[in-house]
Amino acid sequence: MARSKNDIEYFYRWLGYTWGDHIGEWMDMYGERKGAQVHRVCIIAPRDHSKSTTLRVKLLHQCLFERWRNKPFTIWLFSASKDLAVRRLEEIREDMKRHPELSRYLDPRRGNKLELRFTNGAWIRATSVGSAIRGEHPAAIAFDDVLDDMGDLNPGVTREWFRKKVTPMLSPGTSIYVVGTPMSMNDLYHTEMLENDAWKSGTWSAITNWDEWKQDPESHPVQELWPEYRPIDFLLEQKQAMGELSFIQEYLCRVVDDEAAVYPRMLVRKNLNMDGILEVEKIHDSRYVIGFDPAQGLGKDYSVIVVVRQDSDGFVHFVNMWRRNDFPPDRQADVLIEMIKRYGNAPLAAEDVGFQQMYESLLAQ
Repeated sequence: MARSKNDIEYFYRWLGYTWGDHIGEWMDMYGERKGAQVHRVCIIAPRDHSKSTTLRVKLLHQCLFERWRNKPFTIWLFSASKDLAVRRLEEIREDMKRHPELSRYLDPRRGNKLELRFTNGAWIRATSVGSAIRGEHPAAIAFDDVLDDMGDLNPGVTREWFRKKVTPMLSPGTSIYVVGTPMSMNDLYHTEMLENDAWKSGTWSAITNWDEWKQDPESHPVQELWPEYRPIDFLLEQKQAMGELSFIQEYLCRVVDDEAAVYPRMLVRKNLNMDGILEVEKIHDSRYVIGFDPAQGLGKDYSVIVVVRQDSDGFVHFVNMWRRNDFPPDRQADVLIEMIKRYGNAPLAAEDVGFQQMYESLLAQ
C-alpha cells in the first residue's frame, strides 16, 4: 500500500488490471493540474479500452490516499442512468472487497447502493445525469459515459443542467473528470469541453491512423491504440458485426451527426408512409427525377440510384432505389438507361466531377 500511494501504475496493476500506454496518458492528464483553479479533464475514448476502469481506479486512489482542505476526499459520480451509477459504484466496492488490504477501508455501518463510505471519512456518491444536486461542493466530480443516444434528455436540457447545477458545485482546488464517447456535434462534450481552453481534453481512436491505413494499407501499416489486447482483427470483426456507422462512432470516436444530415432521422420517421410501396415504373402524372452516385471502385462502396417524384402540391416522394457494389460501369450505364425509360425519360442528376464524367460517355454510346 505504501508504494501504491505514490505510484498509480503500480496500484492499477496491483488491482489486477492491464496497463497500456494510453492508460498512462490518461492518468497523466488526471494528475497534472498545471495551476488550474479547477482541474477540468475531458477524455474521449473508444469503447472497450478501459476508460471507465481507469477513471474508477483514479477515484479509488484519491479516496484512499488524498485529502482535500485537510478533510477526507469526497466525490460525486454521474452516469447515464441510476442503474449504471449503481453498477459503477459496485465495481469500486468489488475492487476493495477482493483485496484484504482495501476491504478494511469499507465502512460497514454507512453507505448504500448509491453511496460508498470509507473508514477514513472519504465517500463517493453516485447518481444519474440530470439529477438535481444543490449545496454540494465535493473535492471531485466524475462523469462516466453520461451521454446515451437512447436517453430522454436532449442536448439543450443536458447543457443547461451542466451549467446551472454541476458547474456551481466546483470551487477552487476541486477537479472534474469526464470520460465518454461522442454522440453528436452539439453534445455536452463538444459544446462545453473539447473546444474550451479551461479544459484539458483529448480524443483517442481505437485505430490511430484509420484514414491513412484505409486509403493505403501497404504504405501505412495499421496502428492500434491497444495492439496487445484490441488488435486489428478484433476491431474489424466488431466493425462487421455492428456496422460501419456505429463502429465509427463507438471505436473511432467520430461523430456521425444526424443533425448535420440533409434529411435528419427524426424528419424521415415523421414522414414515413407505412402503407406506401416502391414503384417499379411511372404510375403518377408527376415529375420524376433520378439521382445517381457511382462507386469509386470495385469492392470499395456502393453505386446508388434513387428515384423521387414531386406531386402537384410540391411534396417530394421517395419512389425507388437501386444499389450494388462490384458492378462494372458499363453495366451500371445499362441499368441507368433502363430506369430512365421506365420512369418516362426522367432527367438524371449526378455530380459533375472526376470519374462521374466517364458515365456521360458510356450513356452517350
